[in-house]
Amino acid sequence: MSRQRLCQFGCSLFVIACLAWGQSSTPCQQPQPTVLDKTSGDEVTVRLERQGWEALKAKDTTTYERLLAEDFVSVGSDGITTKSEEKNLPAQITLDDYKWEHMRVVHFNPDVTLLVYKATQKATVSGQSVPTPTWISSLWIKRNGSWQNTFYQETKAELK
Repeated sequence: MSRQRLCQFGCSLFVIACLAWGQSSTPCQQPQPTVLDKTSGDEVTVRLERQGWEALKAKDTTTYERLLAEDFVSVGSDGITTKSEEKNLPAQITLDDYKWEHMRVVHFNPDVTLLVYKATQKATVSGQSVPTPTWISSLWIKRNGSWQNTFYQETKAELK
């Protein structure tokens, strides 16, 4: 692993730990109940994560931007982006298809949830193919009664 990638990975883990610790009012070791959507019975954050992917697929900038927190940060192979940069993604991406596998939902407390999964996608950004498959980490925090995506990280999966 290159020194830069190691630093990015370390920074990603540090950010997740800090966000979870700072938002947590109960110890992380205690099991947390699944946070279900009252109307569908689905895991709220998984449903919102899918809304984000579907918004990208439909090039729906309004929905995509609404899901991102003001302090949103994304870490990818091209570097770190903030909400002001990320909100342009729907116009730049062509997402034809995607599939998720190995979804893990980690509740740090009722208002902080981390999604970790493998995504396989057929997509291009500004005409360049998007690496696939990738491992995804997506941190959702509930603030003022609304779930927002605060952190997103994507790492190309090594095929073994």
